[in-house]
Amino acid sequence: MRLLGLLTDYGAGSEHVGAIHAVLARGAPGADRIDLAHDLPPGRVRWASLVLGRMARLLGGDGVVVAVVDPGVGSGRRALVVRTAEGIDLVGPDNGLLAPAVHSLGGVTLAIELRPPHDAPPTFHGRDVFAPAAAALASGADPGRLGAVVDPASLVSPDLPAPEVRTGLVATEVAGWDRFGNVATLARSEALAGAGLGVGDPVVIDAGASERRAVVGRAFADVPAGDLLVHVDSHGWVAVAVNRGDAASVLTAEEGMRIRLRGTSPIPT
Repeated sequence: MRLLGLLTDYGAGSEHVGAIHAVLARGAPGADRIDLAHDLPPGRVRWASLVLGRMARLLGGDGVVVAVVDPGVGSGRRALVVRTAEGIDLVGPDNGLLAPAVHSLGGVTLAIELRPPHDAPPTFHGRDVFAPAAAALASGADPGRLGAVVDPASLVSPDLPAPEVRTGLVATEVAGWDRFGNVATLARSEALAGAGLGVGDPVVIDAGASERRAVVGRAFADVPAGDLLVHVDSHGWVAVAVNRGDAASVLTAEEGMRIRLRGTSPIPT
């Protein structure tokens, strides 16, 4: 049996999560199941796609992930099984949710479109389409027998604009934040290095109409409690945090909000 991972915006402990577990337990009774995340913001596909991209590979070489953040359920969006080059199968809606994980797992070797059962309600494909397909895969089913092959190049990708990087500046967008209020951006660690900003450097954070002072650090404790910190988080993304506080509230963060990190030290000539 293959390892099953679940990632949704259903809410931890909700009946929707319970329903998916029940279908998986019945269809693949010998498979271990791991709740990767169920507390994602409802309908926030882009942020969920980034979380999925960093979590899916933790299942190892032959896991199966059921990913459901699906505000377009019942519409014309496709339901997919995607087999990745690293052997992990992703099952979920083709709305941009799967693409970053596909990229992080080496690309697509096979993509299959699932067809909902004719009697399935249009609003709960997590239970009626994705979970049964994942259970079949975990039990050893050939993905090619679950639906029709589609062109991997046709998968929908989320809008992930590259950051603007120049000496002393990283301009990017807020990607999302966790329950502690740590704000992730769409910039990777290389952006800070490219801007010449390193640990200990003072920066100004322009976020919306606000301007806040911070320091580039390595860990939260590099600044006093209550102070802002710019750092590279555990997944390699540039992030903003408050030591023992909530950076999302301090910055009045919104997903997609433009954010600029400006160095304040003189640039050497």
